[in-house]
Amino acid sequence: MLNVVKYAFPNGGHDSRILVTYEADGADWKLTISDNGVGKASQVGKSCGGLGTMIVDSLIRQLGATMDVVSGKTGVSVSIVSPTFKLLLPQAA
Repeated sequence: MLNVVKYAFPNGGHDSRILVTYEADGADWKLTISDNGVGKASQVGKSCGGLGTMIVDSLIRQLGATMDVVSGKTGVSVSIVSPTFKLLLPQAA
């Protein structure tokens, strides 16, 4: 969350918003963190992040989840989505 405040709102502002939502449907879940900040610059040719990014990526892999990042002039939205529970079970022979 500190990175959201640090990078999304470099000039501060009274209209700054961060929204955290969690949705669940049975074993499936979706965690989304969105802001109305300045957006995220393209990562082409740049470092892919710091320690926090490595930790989140590792947790996503451990959960078998996926991450979707949408960025534009009106902010950034990051969603982490679990796979369906059935996909985690081994298939019967």
